Amino acid sequence: MIRIKQMRLADVPEAVRLCNQAFLESARRPGVGARLVKSLREHSKYQFVATADGEIAGLLEGRVDEKKKTAGVWLLGVHPRFQRRGAGSRLMQAIERRATKAGLIRMEMGTPFARPFYEKCGYKCVRTNHKFIRDITRSEIQRPKSPQIRRADVEDLPKVIDAFPKKVAERFLIAFYEDYEAEHGLQILGYSNRRPVGAVAGKANEMSRELMELRLLYGRTREFETAMLQGFEYETSKRGRRYVGVTENRPRAIKSLKKMGYEEAHEAFWWTSYHMKKDLT
Repeated sequence: MIRIKQMRLADVPEAVRLCNQAFLESARRPGVGARLVKSLREHSKYQFVATADGEIAGLLEGRVDEKKKTAGVWLLGVHPRFQRRGAGSRLMQAIERRATKAGLIRMEMGTPFARPFYEKCGYKCVRTNHKFIRDITRSEIQRPKSPQIRRADVEDLPKVIDAFPKKVAERFLIAFYEDYEAEHGLQILGYSNRRPVGAVAGKANEMSRELMELRLLYGRTREFETAMLQGFEYETSKRGRRYVGVTENRPRAIKSLKKMGYEEAHEAFWWTSYHMKKDLT
């Protein structure tokens, strides 16, 4: 029989072990334990576990935004042995009751793989954050002919500030300095007539070093933007990495990505996510 109770600090070790087995994404890593402890400290009334046969069968990590009068689910998982027995639904009912009692008006959360489950619980998808992936192995990956691409260095930064829109320059500098000393960072500039006309910055994915993910993609023209992405693919291929990942929500840009061989991502290390919402009033 499934029972729901408020999570205690003593439940954390067993809850982390459940996460190791229940999740595909980063929540399966032991570091999730630190987050559960912090959530217990900051929002103790919104942390729940489901128990069955004397052990933890599921858990829910909740968060609250008092200003927006919303509650959210950061983590919801059920042990494989106890799935399809109603534990997930019972956990959702528990946090919704707690939120309603506290006068909150809405539930919100993001999910990469559980959209059908949340829809069954009465939630609607109100926003999609699209991520795309391309396998660049077994493909001919060539260096673009124009613009001239090269790895960015400190001496390039004044030209970047002068040539690019302020927000683009700021984002590129942030990526450059954060990853400058790291082997996993990759920042490339495209030059035409000795002036920067495009930029791309990325880094290795935390879950899979086979994936290089874009942090910034910019070109003065659509052609330059495409060329900068091709340059990123080329440098990624030289490193022997398998995938390139792009976050993109502009319809025209999505169409271009698909023409280049990119597909909607649903991997355990790179995924499209869905923002779900449900009114409690």
